[in-house]
Amino acid sequence: MSTHHLLDPAYYDLTAIPAGELTPETLPGMREMMLKMFPSHVGAEPRLAAAQGRDDAPEIPLRIYAPDSGAAAKPCVYYIHGGGFVAGSAAIMDAMNWECAQTHDAVVVAVGYRLAPETPFPGPIDDCYAGLLWVMAHAAELGVDPGRVIVM
Repeated sequence: MSTHHLLDPAYYDLTAIPAGELTPETLPGMREMMLKMFPSHVGAEPRLAAAQGRDDAPEIPLRIYAPDSGAAAKPCVYYIHGGGFVAGSAAIMDAMNWECAQTHDAVVVAVGYRLAPETPFPGPIDDCYAGLLWVMAHAAELGVDPGRVIVM
């Protein structure tokens, strides 16, 4: 039974990903396609920061989206973008992360972890963890309540 007709036509390109055919040759095309799938316009540029990578890994880029509500310590959404650790980027989710920050009056921090296979396991997961440690260490300067941090 096909459910393709239930999908919003804006997402048809997503269904064109050749499931089970991810190879070093097809990976660049899949990454390119993912970049084209998301809106590039956002209201404002996120603040950029960097966390120190674990075990001598390079710095991990972070994108911070904070609403101007004046509330004291806000909840935080620590966002790890999709892509199975092989595709996607924190930047392609700018529009969604800004909307999340505004809607929930929360600080959203998106981690730009390194991708596999260029960075093999456990590199991408270590990057995500390093970014989360950075958020917790900088909670006060971010205006984040360290008791209200969720991972998405």
